[in-house]
Amino acid sequence: MVQSVDAIVGSVRNEDSLPVLRSHIASIVNVADNVLNAVMASSEDTSSYQVALKDRAIPMAHNLADCREKLMDASDVSQGLDTTASAKELVNRLPPLAFQMARQTKEIAQQIEGLQAGAGKDEDFS
Repeated sequence: MVQSVDAIVGSVRNEDSLPVLRSHIASIVNVADNVLNAVMASSEDTSSYQVALKDRAIPMAHNLADCREKLMDASDVSQGLDTTASAKELVNRLPPLAFQMARQTKEIAQQIEGLQAGAGKDEDFS
């Protein structure tokens, strides 16, 4: 995710073409899809932290999905734009959206890691 966010920020700074930006968006969306699929699959698994996962990570996953939709919408809108001021306005919205997705992804990972670490503490292997 970090590499994809760095790539889109670099492309915005370099004023790369819209097709290049759309390819970076597609990379970010792909990572978000993988994270969302993993969270949903984990929430279906039977584990000692399943309830906590649903309470904590699922709402964050919904936030990530919302960010993903906004980024995909921006990509769709860019299809009909040229290199005018409207395209520049759209392009300038991309880095904040990408950073927001990276933050959401990091928060989800931290929640899941914390839940998994806490789940192991309750088990007694003696």
